[in-house]
Amino acid sequence: ARRGIITKGPNRVVLKGAHVARTGSEFTADTLTVYLRDDSTIEHLLASGDVRAVSGGESATELRAPRAEAWITEKNVLRSAMFSGGVALHSARSEFMQGTAGQVTVSFGPKNHPDKVIASDKVKLLQQPADSKAGHPVEVAASSIDFLVRDGRTLEQAVTSGPAQITVLPPPGASAQDSLQ
Repeated sequence: ARRGIITKGPNRVVLKGAHVARTGSEFTADTLTVYLRDDSTIEHLLASGDVRAVSGGESATELRAPRAEAWITEKNVLRSAMFSGGVALHSARSEFMQGTAGQVTVSFGPKNHPDKVIASDKVKLLQQPADSKAGHPVEVAASSIDFLVRDGRTLEQAVTSGPAQITVLPPPGASAQDSLQ
């Protein structure tokens, strides 16, 4: 952080230009406020201004939003996180994926791995195959999508709520009339 302020009543730490790095991931925000319990353990985090969370590895993913909050249990385990204000997702896995939503809420299970993700408020996802000859890009638009994740890595189920549309887009070089809805 470029600057930090520690206060009592409420017990908190305000960091300007925050950058948190762990093996395989990093988090940055213009401002990160850390709310502390009476025993000085972290209870709640509030990030604002160009919030960016990146996880690396074979499924590199970047999540950006104007605001994010996270809640930590008394045993120092991440319970949940919420990104809001217009969320953008970019994933460079074997199949490229990008998406937007007004809000994304993540619930965490064992080892701080995500086990449920709820994207809401005008959700739009676009998945493109790694090889354009191997398949078509697919776009999903919905009011909300609930994702169940196994072992923090594998999508087990996705359920839309409200009006939804799935569009199979033409591969590059084909005409727009080739898309299926």
